[in-house]
Amino acid sequence: MRSYFFALFPPARVRDQIAEIASALNQQHHLKARLIRADNLHLTLAFLGRVKGHDPELVKSAVASGDRAQKHAFELTLDHAQTFDRRSEHPLVMLCSEIPSALRSLHAALGDLDREYRPHFTIGYTRERLPKTKLPRQVVMPAPAFALATRQPEMRDYTQLHNWTLD
Repeated sequence: MRSYFFALFPPARVRDQIAEIASALNQQHHLKARLIRADNLHLTLAFLGRVKGHDPELVKSAVASGDRAQKHAFELTLDHAQTFDRRSEHPLVMLCSEIPSALRSLHAALGDLDREYRPHFTIGYTRERLPKTKLPRQVVMPAPAFALATRQPEMRDYTQLHNWTLD
């Protein structure tokens, strides 16, 4: 099964900051987390689904949605981490307290409006729980672009199929 989604991929400098803080949180809070590789860090804007193989119709429809979306650049300030509750391994995530209006608008144009949107970077998975915890330093991420991406379960990396610039 192949996953398709719209996402923000952080610039290398920001990606490295997130990975460094993730490692520090893991050690400081004894989480024993399985951390996400820095080059796979991303913020999902909208999950489009899992399908068998390549789905050209889904890609065509997604590209059309991306083309129609209003595209305004913004900055995202990550300021806390926590785990989301799951049955076994809990996603360890970094979040922002304030969601920029341009991000809300972009998600609304691309996403599933039936679910609450909690923009976050999944930085690892752990069996331990972490309550809302202030980051040792904020991470400011410019968002100059977004992408339509895919990943096959047997592959370690994401493939960006199409990119859009945010003005």
